[in-house]
Amino acid sequence: MISFLPEIFQPQHGEDFNPSIRLFGRRFSDEQQTMDMLAEFLLVCASDKKINGSHFSTVLPDEAILQDWRVNPAGLSYFPKARLNLKLFAFLESSRLDTRHQSHRKHAEKLWRDLASGLDLDSQSEKMLFLKTLSALFLGFWGNGASRTWCTQTFLPFCRELLCGEEIWIVTEARSISPTEWSDVLDHFSKLFDSSRHRFLARSGESLYLQICNALSQTEEEIAQGLVSRPGISLSKDETVPAIVKDRLSRLLEAFFDETPSGLSEIVRFIDTSTDEETQRASDFPGGEPRNVLCGWIPQKSWTEGYLFAVELSRILAANIGIIDKLELLEIECTLQVLRTLASQTYRETLTPGGATDGSDYRILLCDTSGRKRKLKAFSEQSLSEITREIQQVIRKPETQEDVRRHFASAQDPDKEFNRTYTEADKYGYKLYRKLGKSIGLIVPPRGAGMKFTLNEKILRCLVLSLVPGKRMTLDTFKAQMKAHHGFVFDLKGLADSRNWSGRKEELAGEESGDAWLERMLEASGMLVRLSDACSLVRNPFATEERSAR
Repeated sequence: MISFLPEIFQPQHGEDFNPSIRLFGRRFSDEQQTMDMLAEFLLVCASDKKINGSHFSTVLPDEAILQDWRVNPAGLSYFPKARLNLKLFAFLESSRLDTRHQSHRKHAEKLWRDLASGLDLDSQSEKMLFLKTLSALFLGFWGNGASRTWCTQTFLPFCRELLCGEEIWIVTEARSISPTEWSDVLDHFSKLFDSSRHRFLARSGESLYLQICNALSQTEEEIAQGLVSRPGISLSKDETVPAIVKDRLSRLLEAFFDETPSGLSEIVRFIDTSTDEETQRASDFPGGEPRNVLCGWIPQKSWTEGYLFAVELSRILAANIGIIDKLELLEIECTLQVLRTLASQTYRETLTPGGATDGSDYRILLCDTSGRKRKLKAFSEQSLSEITREIQQVIRKPETQEDVRRHFASAQDPDKEFNRTYTEADKYGYKLYRKLGKSIGLIVPPRGAGMKFTLNEKILRCLVLSLVPGKRMTLDTFKAQMKAHHGFVFDLKGLADSRNWSGRKEELAGEESGDAWLERMLEASGMLVRLSDACSLVRNPFATEERSAR
């Protein structure tokens, strides 16, 4: 039986009975794009939160709240802001014409007039020119959702005030109610806007936040036994202490949000609330109470990958790079974390004799897709097939299928419901794994046969910043870190210690190393120092401090 955190798992209700959600938690969804996932994760970090009745506004809970949560696991809630006026101001004119409801257009016109009246400029034309410039500025902060309604689009999540909760315009209700003015919308706000569907902010970011909290509630002894003891894991002394990792990550996330000028926050408040507080009250205080979003749950054993995620995030956030570069790397890091979670949880729950109990014995063979080593490419394809096959099969264990059939035994067409359930489960399982891998370029080609694992410059940069904590480490140590953290290997020998390949040693023998292309990529990026033919160093040019690894 899988233990979940918080212990609120109710498989009898709705999608909670989906076998993939039962295995991986609620939930990693193929409907959520990577930028939306990062935005949701940072939204949870920046919002006020509550656990077991304890409210806190810090990025992460303090030690007392975490330890109480460990003893008395309960749901974690957060209180996001909708910022509908800001989205209307920035996105309405660039959204699809068929999504611009009459009441939205009228409210946008009034919003511009009211904002203009609050500007200290000489003429109306100067005021409107200023607002157009301001609107273009915020449109430049657009993050994702060009084909969606203006209210469901997202900003680049580099500033607290640009982080917005999900609000979905309900077209069918709008046709029924037929609001003509924004005041009509406010009168029926809870019917016309839905903040509980989790369609685009589909809980992946919430799950990543829960993983970190779960990991940082572990003791030093548990970290040492369950993680540091793994072959290849190399953390600094401070990085093995959960309290230190938590304080450092909290401080770095706060600093990340503080990198944006305070004037931008003041402009957001001017646009969003200065002339229209009623919209904020309707969206952020439904029924007079703060809008409360309850996070889902995660497998308790996922704390191991959650701890690695916390350490890697800290290293990226500490890097001496610009905020937009950090956003790009954080997006890749979050995606790699979901891939790691899907694989680790799968291999934990399909334990075979001789397999690792922590789910770390999966292997991803990276290859040079432009190279001539056909055997490596063929085995890279097979390594992808092995992982996706394991994900597909783990949700089809006999006991799981029996539960699903029992659940639908009284349905009018049990077989149809059974098949539908597993079609949905695959969307949250191996299809999600492939989709996310393709989205960042880890899996190529995007379409067609012959899918295999590879690296691109962005992923490699993310790996260097997240796995090289100081200024440099040897190339062999770097490859060992890639293997320990993500299961990445570069030759057939690296596949041999995975249970998928343990009986195929003769097939894996006799192939030369396939990492020469990795060295070329590192060298081209200025991140490789050749000391001799036998030894090279991987250099992290963006590290801010030297830290010894052990």
